[in-house]
Amino acid sequence: MRVAIVGPFHPEPKEGGVEQHVYHISRCYEELGIDVERWSWKVGEDAGGIRRISLFNLGKCFRESKADLVHFHSTATTFSLFYNLGRFKGKAVSTIHAFYHHEFETTPRMKALSMVMAAPYKTALRRIGNTVAVSKKIKDEAEQGGVPVKAVIGNGVPLGEIRKAVERDDLRSDAIMVGRFSEQKGVFDFINAFSGTGLDVMLMGYGEKAVERKVRELCRKGGIKCIVAPSRRVVLSAIKSSKVFLFPSKYEPFGIVGVEALALGKPVVVYKMAGGPLDFVENRGNGLVIENTPEALRSSAKMLLDDRKFLGLLSKNALKSSEGHDWPIIAKKMKTFYSNLLGC
Repeated sequence: MRVAIVGPFHPEPKEGGVEQHVYHISRCYEELGIDVERWSWKVGEDAGGIRRISLFNLGKCFRESKADLVHFHSTATTFSLFYNLGRFKGKAVSTIHAFYHHEFETTPRMKALSMVMAAPYKTALRRIGNTVAVSKKIKDEAEQGGVPVKAVIGNGVPLGEIRKAVERDDLRSDAIMVGRFSEQKGVFDFINAFSGTGLDVMLMGYGEKAVERKVRELCRKGGIKCIVAPSRRVVLSAIKSSKVFLFPSKYEPFGIVGVEALALGKPVVVYKMAGGPLDFVENRGNGLVIENTPEALRSSAKMLLDDRKFLGLLSKNALKSSEGHDWPIIAKKMKTFYSNLLGC
């Protein structure tokens, strides 16, 4: 079996769940005996086994690929709409990582982009037909929008890599949030919840430059430790060095960072409106599912920090519950999906 993956590949993933997804799952495919072609618009030139392609010339992949099927991720799905799939008609797959929601974007540029991309993205998904949703939340949203979904296969995490993370004194906190600085991720709920409380909390993430400046200033005034654009190694060490992981997203298609926190033995506190994380966060099992308010976020964190026995139980359960999310397990599920599609 040979698969052409068109996605945001880098020689090493930089940021974002989709970049993590294509990087890790493609490596696991090769371990399963699948030949992989990597096509990406994120690299400047062919490098590290990744073939450079422009989103405005996806036809190059369709003409030159020797794959049995093509799998689109992220923006490539939308741009595939403008090309004849040719011999890949019926043998094209798209993973739905998210839908566009302009109401959750923070800057005018991102709001406008989301509004422009929303409709053609759904049209492209309908044409491709063979769609995989990363969560039940995304499956429901897709089908409500007239996009049929053939399977729900969640994201994974590299458990071996994650569990090598080491604690660091300079990154210790009682509670931590990691995410893109946007309304969608609930970053301002986090700041509102803990500003001026004196609790030892930390915020890590990245965003538009103007938003980064705003977040830095709000954290400074509120007595919240803030690290902008940290490396992945620093992120994992910071989560490892915390006690509770706070995840106040208002819309989360899946939430890889939440599974990473579970893999580091940290209970995850998530809004009940988030969606995707409800596939892996069990209320009072490996975390808490709470009301969608800063007040609930603050009180739940305090409750866990005050009840060490309960915190320890959730931490133990968190570690165990992450086992089923290792990337090789996810890759096997996708290989079965491919085999069924190809009839082999």
